[in-house]
Amino acid sequence: MLSIRISLAVLHFPFSDLQSVLMIFPSLDFRDMLKGTPLHKKITDFSKCDFWPINKFLTARKEKKKARSKEEKVEEKKEKEALMEKYGYALVDGHKQKVGNFRY
Repeated sequence: MLSIRISLAVLHFPFSDLQSVLMIFPSLDFRDMLKGTPLHKKITDFSKCDFWPINKFLTARKEKKKARSKEEKVEEKKEKEALMEKYGYALVDGHKQKVGNFRY
C-alpha cells in the first residue's frame, strides 16, 4: 500500500528526471516502478492530448446520477447526513464545532 501511495505522489509532482526522485526518496528503489512514467515529458501542445475518454466517463457518471430514482436519492441523502453527523463535527474545548474540510 505504501508503494502505491508513493507512486501516486511521484506521478503528481513535476520531477525533471529520475535522479531528483531518487534524491528525495533515497531508501527506496524506484527504477522498476518509474519505467514508463512520463516524468521527463512536458505537455506543450494540448491538441495532441486525447481527453475524450475522460469526457466520456464523466458524462456517463453524470447521466447515471441523474437517472437515479427518488428513493435512491433520499437514501443517499440519509447516508450523507449520517456521515456528516459522525465525521463532520469535532469537540473542541468541550464545544461541538463543524469540521470545515470534511467532504463526503
